[in-house]
Amino acid sequence: MDFVVIMLIKPPRNGEKIVVGMSGGVDSSAALLLLKQAGWDPVGVSLLLPSWQCNAKRENACCTNESLEIAAKVCASLGCDYHQV
Repeated sequence: MDFVVIMLIKPPRNGEKIVVGMSGGVDSSAALLLLKQAGWDPVGVSLLLPSWQCNAKRENACCTNESLEIAAKVCASLGCDYHQV
């Protein structure tokens, strides 16, 4: 995981900002939490990409309205800024 490498190479100064790509899934949410616990001030960012249009429900679909809402809620619950770009 990239955030582990960052934490080992450069320990955060208290409240130093770091960007975390948020998909609304478990991995990005856990990364955000661990970085916050390690002393970073993580900022969640989700990319507004077009969802793939298909009738089948995709297990790992990202960029849906639901996944963006989850990412926003995770950031809000941890007191982190969140942006969609």
